[in-house]
Amino acid sequence: MAKINIRKLHVNDLNKLPTFFSEHLHFIEPNQSTDQKLRIKQLYSHYTKRLYFHYIPSILLNSLDLDIFDGSVAQYHINIVGVVIIRRFPLGKSWVLGPIVVHTNFRRLGIATHLMNFAMKTLKEKKAKSVILPVERNNIQGRKFFEKFGFKYLEPTFSDHNRARNYARITALIHGYLRNPSYKIEQYPSRRRNVDLPGIRKTRMWYIMLKEFD
Repeated sequence: MAKINIRKLHVNDLNKLPTFFSEHLHFIEPNQSTDQKLRIKQLYSHYTKRLYFHYIPSILLNSLDLDIFDGSVAQYHINIVGVVIIRRFPLGKSWVLGPIVVHTNFRRLGIATHLMNFAMKTLKEKKAKSVILPVERNNIQGRKFFEKFGFKYLEPTFSDHNRARNYARITALIHGYLRNPSYKIEQYPSRRRNVDLPGIRKTRMWYIMLKEFD
């Protein structure tokens, strides 16, 4: 097998991510119809527009140490076979990690570990106070993976991804300014519109995990 290269995410990679996410994110169910695949791809096309929204300002803010977006990819020949993204609010001291995705044909090769090591190194270079992420309860393998990197569970649990994601974002913003973030944050409604797409499994619980840096 040719060497898999871990490198920084480039702006030219962003257009490739909708298809990559729609095909390889773990919670996408197999055997979708053509219409379901199209709608899921449209969802991730919208998601990629948000990535551009983070990526472009980060280029300008890097010189002020206020960058808000970073990521790395695993590349095999000319194809992306893995990606991890980290984001934050401009004044936040904690970053939000995710998604971290590996091509289904390239799993169990250590790619996710290399991507995570790259992300942790990047966060330390940026003097991040911590990194936070939402993780599905049923994603046992993923939870064990994050535990190996020192992530700990916070108290709140959530019945849907939007609320978990919103909590992670707000906690990332205030962590480092308030010693004990209030768990009442979970009452904040997500501003994201709920998207009910066939082919995406509904989950009953999400956990929040946090890793603090020395």
